[in-house]
Amino acid sequence: MKRILLLLLLSALLLCSCASARPFARAEDGSGYTDTRAERFYLALDPAFEPASAGDIYGEYHDKERDVTRTFRVIPQLDHAHFLADENRIVYFAGDTVPDPATWQLTAALVCEEDAISVERLRLTAEENGELLALLQTTWFEGEGNALLPLGAPVYTRRIKLTCAAYPNLFYCFTLHAYESGEGYFYDAVNRRTVRVPDALLAALHPDQTEEG
Repeated sequence: MKRILLLLLLSALLLCSCASARPFARAEDGSGYTDTRAERFYLALDPAFEPASAGDIYGEYHDKERDVTRTFRVIPQLDHAHFLADENRIVYFAGDTVPDPATWQLTAALVCEEDAISVERLRLTAEENGELLALLQTTWFEGEGNALLPLGAPVYTRRIKLTCAAYPNLFYCFTLHAYESGEGYFYDAVNRRTVRVPDALLAALHPDQTEEG
């Protein structure tokens, strides 16, 4: 009897959750979705933006022809009237000015190993590594972006995730590749941007060079 009551309770909670999800409509050009109740349009941001975590369900878009549903969730500590994330970790923004990570006052850069899950291997913070954070930010956003990656596979690959206090739980991400030659490059596969990493910065982001190499 207890098991039946538990199943009924879970079903009721699921129905309430689905009923409370706001209906969303997809833009014809696929650029984003509209919260039809609030008449608020959410633009899909560059894939370099990622949510650190996702919270409660806020809305859903259902494509009846293809029987596909996209679920939108709030991002903790961010206003859902401006930011949402879907199940594919795409971030959506509603507002006049899209966040510009080139101008962020960085609080940290996470250096993560990406496999089945993301594992933080190193963290540079503003308190302890302010100069390195500034160098990292200017290198990626102001450096020449048309460098060529060396031939062959990198010996060390990490995902760099920038964060700031103004947008908690929102990351801006790109990839670090380090090669046996001692060269390192920041890389964005979507935008095809490639920047050579200064040796001092590479040493900080790749502290186990002798072991990895």
